Amino acid sequence: MAATPPRPGRAQERLDASFALDGFLPDTADWLARWQAHLRYERGFSQHSLLAYQRDTCSFIQHLQGFEGAPVTLAMLEALDQRSLRSFLAHRKTQGLSARSANRALASIRSFLRFLIQQEVMASPPALALRNAKEPQSLPRALPAGDLLSALDQLDVVQVEPWIAARDRAALALAYGCGLRISEVLGLTPGHFQSGGDFLTVLGKGGKQRSLPLLAEVRELVQRYRTLCPWALPADQPLFRGLKGGPLNARQIQRSMEQLRALLGWDSAATPHALRHSFASHLLQAGGDLRSIQELLGHAKLSTTQRYTQVDAATLLASYRAAHPRA
Repeated sequence: MAATPPRPGRAQERLDASFALDGFLPDTADWLARWQAHLRYERGFSQHSLLAYQRDTCSFIQHLQGFEGAPVTLAMLEALDQRSLRSFLAHRKTQGLSARSANRALASIRSFLRFLIQQEVMASPPALALRNAKEPQSLPRALPAGDLLSALDQLDVVQVEPWIAARDRAALALAYGCGLRISEVLGLTPGHFQSGGDFLTVLGKGGKQRSLPLLAEVRELVQRYRTLCPWALPADQPLFRGLKGGPLNARQIQRSMEQLRALLGWDSAATPHALRHSFASHLLQAGGDLRSIQELLGHAKLSTTQRYTQVDAATLLASYRAAHPRA
């Protein structure tokens, strides 16, 4: 049998405890814990991805126990067929599961099953042949072109504490000015800002690192936040802090964006992630080439970035129709 992954430490045990389900057989629960440790320590999964994979797989095993009328054994998993998986996905669909979420759930379950195969615990089950659901192709929604960085000044109106307004302005400016995911913004430390201040080092999905140019306006907003922040900001600790000094929660940035769009009359598509879409779309409209935008965004596949060409085409088509209405 292949070498087992490291056993989870105390922090990981606390994380896993929230997914403990009654009725799991010790052997199944043990291999679940080993798989979770493998994802975290060997695959380098982020906490967000780890939680999602855990939730999906534990929910499936819980469903399978009800479907089979007995606790799930490794032998059951080895004999798992597509019918059982479809039953789970159909059940989740009644709970509002989207095609995208269904495919993520399948990816989670496949990951666990393949881990068991790699560890020589079982042979490949028939269920692994189940295909992904087709996902509707939704286009990213970019915010109106204009001086979005200046629009962030309105946060002074919705935030009472000047340092919190400066914090949220800096965080959202990084999302738009550098095309960052909010998770990437919240993962920044002062040490990620390279000496001279012209570049920013970002650790993206899959632990991939990329270096991004930092606009002077964005750099100034970050520096203003650092000056006003009442908490010490060591080079290796989170840059963005909550009210009590702990790491900032993504929900607070989402809430600030909600307040901002209400103030400016933006629609519900104006989310923090829309700032990243706007970064790419506006660069493309200004003549940026797709390959460079792919590198800036940290997309693994060019096809993901190519969606922005559709956004640009949609913008041009809307302009054409406005200028040439039908008689």
